Amino acid sequence: MAWSQEAPQTDPGTANLGEVVVTAQRRSENLQRAAASVSVRTGQELEAEGKYTLSAILEDIPGVTGGAATFAASSPGSSAGTDSPAAGLNFRGIPSNTGIGGSSTAVATSAAIYVDGVYSGVGGSYDINRVEVLRGPQGTLYGRSATTGVVTVRTNDPGLSEFGFNATAEAGNHDLRHVTGAVNVPIIDGKLGLRLAGNYFDRDGYFSAGDAITNKDLRAKLLYQPTEDLSVLLGYAQQDNTQHSGGVTFNVSATDPESYIANPNPIGDGENAFKQYWAEFNWSLGDMTLTYIPAFRTWESVARNIAIIAPPAGPFPGLGADQIITTPTDEFITHELRLASGTGSRLTWQAG
Repeated sequence: MAWSQEAPQTDPGTANLGEVVVTAQRRSENLQRAAASVSVRTGQELEAEGKYTLSAILEDIPGVTGGAATFAASSPGSSAGTDSPAAGLNFRGIPSNTGIGGSSTAVATSAAIYVDGVYSGVGGSYDINRVEVLRGPQGTLYGRSATTGVVTVRTNDPGLSEFGFNATAEAGNHDLRHVTGAVNVPIIDGKLGLRLAGNYFDRDGYFSAGDAITNKDLRAKLLYQPTEDLSVLLGYAQQDNTQHSGGVTFNVSATDPESYIANPNPIGDGENAFKQYWAEFNWSLGDMTLTYIPAFRTWESVARNIAIIAPPAGPFPGLGADQIITTPTDEFITHELRLASGTGSRLTWQAG
């Protein structure tokens, strides 16, 4: 069950198709005029449908499956695998490379994830404004790791005039606890605002007691707009993930191929942590707009793999494996500098 702040209802007699503004092509434009295959999901829609993970957000978008590779799929007990979140995306049946044998590997993905304009950005699963999905090669505007498509997530920016907050709580079986919320504080009316958002998710395993998955997220955004022509956004985000696996393993019986034998299996665990600092500068120069987005992101992981290689046989214990995988902190620095035509220009162009 879940509790959430209710959205305002629309009178069916006055409902119409409103204008949907997207930035999929690196500029604000009406979705119906965008010369690209774009699917859009607003934050209000996702909250009403209870969709918080990227895999759930993308489940009804044609040609796209998967989600952010927060945890490794190749290794029990390891939340490492890859420091490239887009490794979990699959556009039109074309997957990305993945880490090998539980190793923590940076890979070149076939698709790309952008959060608030930052490549492989952090914090794209809560306090969402909209999600835009572009299918097909997007290398011209998004770089080499966008061969099959791009998912761009825009979170809510600080408001400069009104104080506000929202919160959502969810509970379910296997001791599911999920809380997310945000608070908006105008510091200088019309010029300076702060928005804090957080997310906490915890759920037990199916076959063993204890926390199977735990996610802790935090984001802070400070927006300064001294004039109509200049805006400066400063942001910080962090994400801490913990995953446990094990508890029970199932093996086919040697005497009866149609039956299974359940064996206890030690609990393996893995942890990874993301931190990100970024900024976005927008300066209107009459008929042109200059945009600069610098970002610094770190990722580190410690995982413990525990696996039963062979089941117990008579008085002999089963063969097992216990391995600790520690990954030194990876650091990523990205810069984007873009000069684009104004909204009223007869010729639409951009360079960067």
